[in-house]
Amino acid sequence: MNCEICGNEFSFHKEDTSGLEPKLAKFFDKMQEKFIQRSICDVCNQVEYKNLKNPSCISPWESICPPLHRDTDISRLNQTVLEKANSWSYSPKGFGLVGESGKGKTRAIFQILKREHHKGKSIHYTTGTGFAHRLADLSKAKIEIDDCINADILFLDDLDKAKFTERVESSLMHVIEERNKRLKPIIFAVNASGKQLSDMFTENRSEPILRRLREFCEVHVFSNELKVVA
Repeated sequence: MNCEICGNEFSFHKEDTSGLEPKLAKFFDKMQEKFIQRSICDVCNQVEYKNLKNPSCISPWESICPPLHRDTDISRLNQTVLEKANSWSYSPKGFGLVGESGKGKTRAIFQILKREHHKGKSIHYTTGTGFAHRLADLSKAKIEIDDCINADILFLDDLDKAKFTERVESSLMHVIEERNKRLKPIIFAVNASGKQLSDMFTENRSEPILRRLREFCEVHVFSNELKVVA
């Protein structure tokens, strides 16, 4: 079977409990059935146990991943998009998925984030509009910027949907620069092409922002046929 967290194939050998006292045998049989139903390999099971002993080290997955993306059927995702996302391993260099809406970019990325979450990585997820909205609220702006900078992984979804005011632009630039200094990866998904995205920023920040994203992220651009074209 395949582990539902890391995706790696593993085998589970059910222990023979026939020689145990009936109540004890029933208990072990029940525990083994639960293990099989969860489909989690021994390595991920040990990580989960470690996190349970120190629950403050990570946020609950439910507080990171929106309900819409929690029960994704990966067999229904476009495998080209999923393969590119899944090829990423945690490192200072993040990645970006660029292509038209409705092709599963966000769902594919959340599969990777789930894997890294269960390895103990802290994750901050925000959308372009959510980032802009929180920056407009002075009581939330500093918290949002700190969360974006300090998380092990930052996922910026639909970055091209934000209205890039002077404040939003300068804050985004600050976040990108701070994460680059700290060797912390950024993952992003956008529908707009490079030219369209460039036109959303002011002239003096457009080139520096996009250059840094290209330099510190492996960018995969998909055509309408979902083939990688750049």
